[in-house]
Amino acid sequence: MGHGTQNPCMTQTSSTDCPLLGLRRVDPERNIARFYVLSLQPTLFGDIDVVRAWGRIGTTGRQKSDSYGSVHAACSALAKLALAKRRRGYCGNHPEDSPTGGASAPASS
Repeated sequence: MGHGTQNPCMTQTSSTDCPLLGLRRVDPERNIARFYVLSLQPTLFGDIDVVRAWGRIGTTGRQKSDSYGSVHAACSALAKLALAKRRRGYCGNHPEDSPTGGASAPASS
């Protein structure tokens, strides 16, 4: 890669600098309001986890993580997952694209 096209995944190594990709799919006519969040997290054993969380906006949703031996492999997996979701109509990468969709989750009593 050239200097101007460097992959941000490859330059961020600390847990506070790991990329976060928030995607949404909203279609009121079909009652669709979903989120999908991808992030990279280092493990205690030197691997990199691709953490994905998904569900209906306004809920806590579900979460799954997969471990990879290198940042490059984890970034490739993250890119493939993001591409698959974008093909299914998900879009965005905004801070408010959180599991609760920018709103607080309903309080349980």
